[in-house]
Amino acid sequence: MKPRRGEQPFLSDVAWMRHNLYFLLSGLLLPPAPEILAAAAVVARELRPAPWAPRMAFWQAADTVLKRVEGSNAPMAAQLRESYRQLFVGNGASPTVSLCESGYLTSTASPGLQCDPPLEGEYAGAGLSVSTQVGAADHAAVELEFLAYLCSREAEAWERHALGEALSSLRRQQRFLDQHPGRWIPTLAGVLGSRPTCFYTDVIRAVRGLVAHDADFADALVTALEATGR
Repeated sequence: MKPRRGEQPFLSDVAWMRHNLYFLLSGLLLPPAPEILAAAAVVARELRPAPWAPRMAFWQAADTVLKRVEGSNAPMAAQLRESYRQLFVGNGASPTVSLCESGYLTSTASPGLQCDPPLEGEYAGAGLSVSTQVGAADHAAVELEFLAYLCSREAEAWERHALGEALSSLRRQQRFLDQHPGRWIPTLAGVLGSRPTCFYTDVIRAVRGLVAHDADFADALVTALEATGR
């Protein structure tokens, strides 16, 4: 499949939608605050009207989260803070669920350890650094925000009809998905899937669906673009 010039506006729309979803899901995996939920509600309202969105493989799980976020309010923020604390922070008396890659891919299961390949170098290579708000380069929110950034670069390339730049961004997405979230997000989803369903099980289910879809999507587009000799 060779992307035709007329297809590029659609590919830009898809890339922007993936950017927005990654950005929204990244924010939802930070400690909940009213301002984060308010911003998420705005993004959710902008995403849901896309007529072609329901055809995307990840849409059903993502739409469940979008519908819940659209109705967010201050009481919901307070409820989520308690749920977040119980799942991801804990009180020292019971095990918690790690939101860090190193919690699943290292023998010590200690969040914040260096991953292989090192994430800090990956981010620095794109001109980015990790916010002190999260602290760990391998936190799910950070990895998803990085993917949001890569999707935005891809979208901008499609808008300029710069197929070579789009291919470069897609290769980076392909590599990052394979080396990082694709390796551990399914395990995180399995851990949460063994617990009672809550808002965060829906969020991680949406993340798992988006990551799996994007791995296949990036593979297909890279193959198509490479066939053009770009």
